[in-house]
Amino acid sequence: MVQRSRVGTIRALIKANLTIIKSSSAFILVCLLCLSPLHGQGENNVWIMPNQNGLDFNFDPPQVIESNSLRGETIGAISDTDGALLFYCDGINVYDRDHNILPNGQNIGKSTSAKNGVIFIPDGSNTDLIHLYVINAQDDREGGTFYYSRIDRSLNNGAGDIIDEYRSITLGEDYVEGMKAIKGDCGVVWIILRKSINKELHAFKLINGNIKDIVVSDILVSDKFPNTDEVPQAGEIDYHAPTAVLAVSNSRGIIELFSFDTSTGVVSNPFVISRGDETPELRQSTSRAYGSIALSPSGSSIIGIENIAGNRGKFVYKYDFDFATKLFSKKLITQYSQGGGTDLSRHPLTGDIWMTRGNSSDYLDKISFENDTCIYQDSVIQLLNPTRINANLFSEVIVPDPIPTLTSPFPIDTLLCPGSNLELSTSNSNVTHVWSTGSTAAQINITAPGIYWLDRTVESCYVRRDSVTVRYAEAPALDLGDMIVTCHTDPITLMSQVAAERYTWSTGEVTPIIEVSQTGSYILEVTTAEGCSYLDTIDIVFDELSLDLGPDQAICIGDSTILSVPSPETLSSIIWSDGSTDDQLVVKEADSYWLRVDRGMCSASDTIMISDGMCDVNIDTMMVDTMMPDSMTTDGGIVIPEDPCHLYIPNTISSSASRPLNRVFQVFSACDLEHVQISIYDRWGNLHYQVSDSVIRDQEVLRQPGVYMAKVEYRFIDMEEPVEILQSLTVL
Repeated sequence: MVQRSRVGTIRALIKANLTIIKSSSAFILVCLLCLSPLHGQGENNVWIMPNQNGLDFNFDPPQVIESNSLRGETIGAISDTDGALLFYCDGINVYDRDHNILPNGQNIGKSTSAKNGVIFIPDGSNTDLIHLYVINAQDDREGGTFYYSRIDRSLNNGAGDIIDEYRSITLGEDYVEGMKAIKGDCGVVWIILRKSINKELHAFKLINGNIKDIVVSDILVSDKFPNTDEVPQAGEIDYHAPTAVLAVSNSRGIIELFSFDTSTGVVSNPFVISRGDETPELRQSTSRAYGSIALSPSGSSIIGIENIAGNRGKFVYKYDFDFATKLFSKKLITQYSQGGGTDLSRHPLTGDIWMTRGNSSDYLDKISFENDTCIYQDSVIQLLNPTRINANLFSEVIVPDPIPTLTSPFPIDTLLCPGSNLELSTSNSNVTHVWSTGSTAAQINITAPGIYWLDRTVESCYVRRDSVTVRYAEAPALDLGDMIVTCHTDPITLMSQVAAERYTWSTGEVTPIIEVSQTGSYILEVTTAEGCSYLDTIDIVFDELSLDLGPDQAICIGDSTILSVPSPETLSSIIWSDGSTDDQLVVKEADSYWLRVDRGMCSASDTIMISDGMCDVNIDTMMVDTMMPDSMTTDGGIVIPEDPCHLYIPNTISSSASRPLNRVFQVFSACDLEHVQISIYDRWGNLHYQVSDSVIRDQEVLRQPGVYMAKVEYRFIDMEEPVEILQSLTVL
């Protein structure tokens, strides 16, 4: 026994427009799984038979109906799920439910005498599509040719018609009449054919009219009839699904049984129960036997008819067999003298076997079973017209499992914006997913360009592979530049370097160029033709910096002044003309003084001229003990002028003065002082001593002779703000 696949050879015979299981390349997003409406049980309820006969099994007992089938043997029909007739074919023409030939249904085959020469198979996904298979008998024109056509029920105003590009496509040649459709898993239907030129059985694996594989089993007993070199021209194939028993016969008396694997299409385990030479009658060259067979509902027996040479009658036999032990027995059920060929057809739902009697008989017999016991009934139904030789009763319609379809396929191409991602997903708990990434989750997240595919398997059935090509748009060079700090107030121009469909600034402007004059962060969003948006931000700082040390000044000889930096806390750098970096400069000599300050990238400078001034001598510049007459001295030895709220500050003291008052630094006033603070600076502007009191009591502070600067800050009780006075102080 040899098993091989012959798809490569057979495909060369198939027209280019008949696809061999294509997998879709389209799909984004993700997707929902939906099943076609469930098929009912009515597809086999109307039998159309040769010579304008028919049976309607929607009634019990079945009713006789009329048809337009004029051929002698070849016939096949299909009804809808509710049992209403849809189409039938006599091997040459295809008819609609009203018995009219379809507009495109003429001469789709050349089969006039093939038993089981027509098979209809509904589509597993699209309820409008029906697949039609026709085989020519060896004695027909183009004998043994296997054809395919596809019917669309929605055409011809709903009456249906054959699609042009799927009309009479040749699938193979050199086959024996008597094909059989067998239901597989996952939407698969097998059609089994016997080769006329060798011992091969060919199993066509079909999904929705597309050939997925052709499995070849070289397993038959003989490619010749017993006692003759004549190649087999007639025979029949039957199948019992529960036991997986495949029965193959030819009209020379051979019956062979096999096991058929519906998942692989392999035929195995041969069991021959008749070689056609067991009796003298069968060995006669003109005898015909088992041109038609039918397995019983239990699958443990088979019914066959021997047509003995010399018009000696017909004998209906039942073979009981045990596949495990390869044992069988033969029992005569009935016999009659009616001439011509006979057909046996088992109704797939009731299990009853219906039988024609041959030429010129208008009756049908019936074999039913009770506990696998045959019950033969003679002349159960009278047809409208007599049957013809080898008249075919019925070819079973096999309804495939519904094939899942995807309602939301991936897009063919997807363009993503830089930095974005794409989630591809599919749902339903009964689906197994395998992505090109190796993931088996229901969804994956795409973050890189590439081709991504998804294989989906439903209940162990491979459904399809869908793919999507993901590309990423090239990001434009959007760059507003680095932060801009300007020390001026002139507007700054900002411009997009990217040509875009839309511009949106944070200011609300929508032009590619804008001018700004205020400190802040400015954001530009551009949207390209691909629909991608890109952002960039620039910070603008307007930092105008100015400096004013005030007007030029004149100071008395021996006096000093303090130059101050405005708002020093806002500056990053301070430098005076003498190199100092403090926020104040004590000036004691006439000269030109400059100050430079920095804030960020901005700088400012100013110069002030200090000159010697002509100063009048006043009471504050004299030592008290030398300028005040004793008559003006108070009890404490202090002179009190007529203006009681004037503050008096000494400019000279000496530790060796005769009067104690001139030995210490003390300020005087007749008014009440709420606050007094004395600060003593040396000649370089360094703080020497500070006290919150009207007198410096520590005699060591001003013991060293020299020139000092005294700053007195005071406030009388009725004053709101304190007052500062700078006074040169000489220590003798």
